[in-house]
Amino acid sequence: MRWLAFWLLLAWPAWATTTQWVGVYSCAQGASAMKLTIIDDDPARLTAVLAFGPTPANAAVPRGSYTLRGARRGDQVELRPEAWLEQPPGYEMVGLRGSLEGDRYQGQVGHASCGAFSVQRRTR
Repeated sequence: MRWLAFWLLLAWPAWATTTQWVGVYSCAQGASAMKLTIIDDDPARLTAVLAFGPTPANAAVPRGSYTLRGARRGDQVELRPEAWLEQPPGYEMVGLRGSLEGDRYQGQVGHASCGAFSVQRRTR
């Protein structure tokens, strides 16, 4: 499955802006680490990869990743799950809906057993 992520990255246009966001989200398993990579070649058609895993306080969370598609309208960004890259047993893909405020993207995870997410733009 990791080869699929590699090929997805190669398929995105060279002119696309790629940003990485790191932070946490909360669902039934508790607080989980989150790394979100957003490809922004057209705000109306965003592509993203969400990778999740354990935090120091919640080491039992398995690692996983999947792709999302969505759109940005002003400061609002909505991402809908698309396809698994690495699926841990018993896990479902979830969407994200939130607002961009400077270098922070935060909002709600799109599942009844989930709460909020908050990620910070990673600078190189």
